[in-house]
Amino acid sequence: SGVAAVSVGFEHSCGLTTGGGLKCWGWNFRGQLGDGTTTDHSTPVDVNGLTSGVAAVSAGDSHTCAVTTAGGLRCWGSNDFGQLGDGTVFRTTPVDVVVFPGRTTLSGTEVPIQPGGIIELGADHDDYSTVPPTSGPRYAEPAPWGVHDEQIDDEAIVRSLEVGAVVFNYNLESEAEVTDLRRFVEEQPGYPGCYVVHPYAGVPAGSVTMTAWGRIQEVAGVDHFLMRTFFDDHVNQAPQFLGLSCGYRS
Repeated sequence: SGVAAVSVGFEHSCGLTTGGGLKCWGWNFRGQLGDGTTTDHSTPVDVNGLTSGVAAVSAGDSHTCAVTTAGGLRCWGSNDFGQLGDGTVFRTTPVDVVVFPGRTTLSGTEVPIQPGGIIELGADHDDYSTVPPTSGPRYAEPAPWGVHDEQIDDEAIVRSLEVGAVVFNYNLESEAEVTDLRRFVEEQPGYPGCYVVHPYAGVPAGSVTMTAWGRIQEVAGVDHFLMRTFFDDHVNQAPQFLGLSCGYRS
């Protein structure tokens, strides 16, 4: 008694009580039970922070989401494909879903704009404040748009960022991942304009670090959701615009 609704996932289940509380049980290897652990449970356990105020629940493969009575959305468990909407790998307790229309925060980490202007090819300059750079000394000519097989000079990349590009700096561990990244970018609106994809030895192995003017974000592997969110937030939002259509702003 006292059960208002139930949702069954791949190998875990969740029940909503008549009092608006939420309990889950079963497999918990990615935190999909929401109790703050990755320990399996053969009997129901409370979901952290959701012992009341829950209106609906949906259990997925290895993640779970709940709608609150206040109209909010909270999710937990596996986040391998961005299903939690918060840019992490997985969560063992509920988090608010942040990527919804009307959100007020932009993706990535804001980086203070580094001093430095146009320099000659090969000229010495101060070290960049981030790896890869997001601003600072730069060449007059931006890097060519599109996919590249070799790493491009930082100075050319920074000039591309200044005119609105989003750059995908990758250090992936398999050709399959590289192919996936390239295919993803090539399928985006306006390609190749305002996209630069190139290997970058300075980013962690198995990752893609996205850069825009004054913004940076690292993702594990090829995360389509997070990459598209970063591009949507930052393409053509730099100080200069050269009239190069990216399918967004002209």
